[in-house]
Amino acid sequence: MYATVRSELRRTAPSDTTPARSFLMIPPYRSAADRLDPAFAPDAIVLDLYEGWASQSPGAARAAAVEALLPPRRCRSQVWARIRPGYEPEARRDAEALAGLVDGLIVPETSSAAELDALAEASDGTPLMPVIECAAGVAALGRIVSHPSVVRLGHSGARLALLDAAGRRVLGCGPGARRRAMLAVVLASASEGLPGPVHDVRGGLPAGPGLLAGAAAAAELGFTGQCVGSPGELPALRRLFGALPGPFAA
Repeated sequence: MYATVRSELRRTAPSDTTPARSFLMIPPYRSAADRLDPAFAPDAIVLDLYEGWASQSPGAARAAAVEALLPPRRCRSQVWARIRPGYEPEARRDAEALAGLVDGLIVPETSSAAELDALAEASDGTPLMPVIECAAGVAALGRIVSHPSVVRLGHSGARLALLDAAGRRVLGCGPGARRRAMLAVVLASASEGLPGPVHDVRGGLPAGPGLLAGAAAAAELGFTGQCVGSPGELPALRRLFGALPGPFAA
């Protein structure tokens, strides 16, 4: 089944490869993707296979995501999938199922380049966006960003207060620690010639002034993308980032 879908999708997928600035997180349902108005679509939609309902039924989430990717596509945005963290066995199954069907895979809670090795093999080289959101990920940032399958970095500060993968230390969650982690992600991206990173790549995103204030602060540091949970935030993001080449242009 997956091979047939991949063959058909490659004939209908968008050709625009401009780095996306707006990422809209949606459930992995066909209906959620079809409800998007093409006139107000984000640069990229993200099928979230990790949180919410998908977290309880990984196999069902994979099947729903594949169905959502069947042509014809009503929305011409880039399509990414947020799979489970690379240290979970289900992540490899996600990568295998979605290989060739999406523009890239978002890997939450990335803490090592070894996790990316396994996912790159399973997904047949599908582009990866590791999300740096824990102390171990910050510590391994140099090896993560130089991985050959990585095309962009994501960041979320929601987990920076937790222990690292070995449970040995806490990075801290104060404004200073989060700002240092964000700067590290920006500088690592620049050192490898990657586009600016994407801010707030996580589920359960807030709406309104708090999100936009965070996006503005991230943009000042060098982030060039933002994840949102509601299409209503997209016009404000366009004003924040300005007229840009590609589908994000006003």
